[in-house]
Amino acid sequence: LTLDVAGRQVQLGVCQPYAFDGGTPVTSTGRAVDFNLMLRKGKCRGEMLGLQRGEHRLASDAAFEHSAHLFYAVDPLTVRWKDNGCVLPAGGCLQVTLCSGESVQVTAEPRGRAMLASVWY
Repeated sequence: LTLDVAGRQVQLGVCQPYAFDGGTPVTSTGRAVDFNLMLRKGKCRGEMLGLQRGEHRLASDAAFEHSAHLFYAVDPLTVRWKDNGCVLPAGGCLQVTLCSGESVQVTAEPRGRAMLASVWY
């Protein structure tokens, strides 16, 4: 996928996020499934990443009361934490919500492409 972000060409690979201001003029060329994270300026903080196999620490941020972490499975994805776990089918989502001071260690086993979007609010 190629983005034209205010006149600048940006090439994106599979599950490669790209952050830009929502007021910026953007056009795209190519085929892709769009997965967006849109946030209100000054009210929260967020990040998105292509999910790799391995351990991930989901944590709150002292500057915010809550956080929400969304696993999105483009292809099947297994997520395990403590004594729990689940398998997400392609197109499936799992949300983990934390309060201030909380954290959880999760193990992700993507069988292909997956994304993790986190928002602190």
